Amino acid sequence: MTGLIDTFAPGLFAGKAVLVTGGTSGIGLGAALAFHTLGATVTATGATDAECERARTDGANAPIAFKRLDVRDGAACAILIGSLPELDIVVNAAGAIRRDAEHDIEVFADVIDINLTGTMRVCTAARAKLARSSPSSAAHASPPTALPKAASVSSRRASPPPGPPTACGSTPSPRAGSPRR
Repeated sequence: MTGLIDTFAPGLFAGKAVLVTGGTSGIGLGAALAFHTLGATVTATGATDAECERARTDGANAPIAFKRLDVRDGAACAILIGSLPELDIVVNAAGAIRRDAEHDIEVFADVIDINLTGTMRVCTAARAKLARSSPSSAAHASPPTALPKAASVSSRRASPPPGPPTACGSTPSPRAGSPRR
């Protein structure tokens, strides 16, 4: 991995344990590889065994431990995080989008359960371990909390631009700094 990663000090995350949910593809896998390149020990999760196996078969991903985790399952989140000997950083990249079905309330609820509530489940399960990790791995916060060491990633869908009504019948508000119409 080159380019942007080259701007960071080699070994920046040496000795750190990182968990990346949704780390079998896309942005999550990119984050997992970047942390590994910078010295971290990385565990990345996928929602299914098939996702994990597909990621494992790519030789470039060999140093990453892939484990199955459905972030909709709070007990599974607690078990996986409890099984990690150490945890210094969490990246929440697990997410779903259901194009063309997003207005079905059950589909919407499932997407929220993965993208939003799943993030909270993982952070809640990881909080105690993150709080015990090395103070040098956290941003300054007083009192110390786990939150500075957890991040969420979303690239699912951009907000609609101001303009005509959306499919739900509402008109999006203008972006900050845009003149009102």
